[in-house]
Amino acid sequence: MCASARGGGDVLGALPAFERNPSAAEWQAATEIFEAAFPAWEREPIEDIQIRVAAGHGVVELLKVEECVAGLFVLDRTGGEPFSLLSYLAIHEDLRNRGLGELFCRRAMAVHDTEFGTAMLLLEAEERQARLYGRLGFRRLAVDYEVPMLGSDGAVPMSLMVHEKDNAGRRSFDRATVRGMIHHLLCDAYELAADDPRRVRQMERLAGAGDIAVTAWPPPGAPD
Repeated sequence: MCASARGGGDVLGALPAFERNPSAAEWQAATEIFEAAFPAWEREPIEDIQIRVAAGHGVVELLKVEECVAGLFVLDRTGGEPFSLLSYLAIHEDLRNRGLGELFCRRAMAVHDTEFGTAMLLLEAEERQARLYGRLGFRRLAVDYEVPMLGSDGAVPMSLMVHEKDNAGRRSFDRATVRGMIHHLLCDAYELAADDPRRVRQMERLAGAGDIAVTAWPPPGAPD
């Protein structure tokens, strides 16, 4: 274990490094961080992520501090859609609340903006994480959105957030565009069948007319 993870080092005094070709031992360390950070219903098998990366459909990058794995993120391409996905970002539980999550998120955003050919980066987040991502420039789509639970028929409310490569600062998205985003997430990323009640309910919530607002998060003046 790194000295910083034991509390004996200054994380921000050690220059972080980024790794895309991890050794077997580093993959194992990253897997342990991944499994500790996300509940079973939210995480897919690490082997599936490795297959996507090997096929060129995504990027996994590890955060290293003092030669130890401190975190990982997973960026996924969407095959012709105008957006990519920040599917996972996690920091070792002993190294949280020290600024590494913010640093690593900014790194993921920069990788998307410079290496991916999409204009938008989407992510799903529960409220605590949504506030962090909001402070870094992601904005929240004003939709009642639920994330399907892997391995069950349940769903969990989350914020659907977007970072735009060109910082367009738009106030809304065309409803059809948002429907297309969510259709891709549910059908291609989560592989829900057309008649899955979670997909049906979600698309019903997007029925109607008018644009869908996108706002800063948390709203100005909201308590911490």
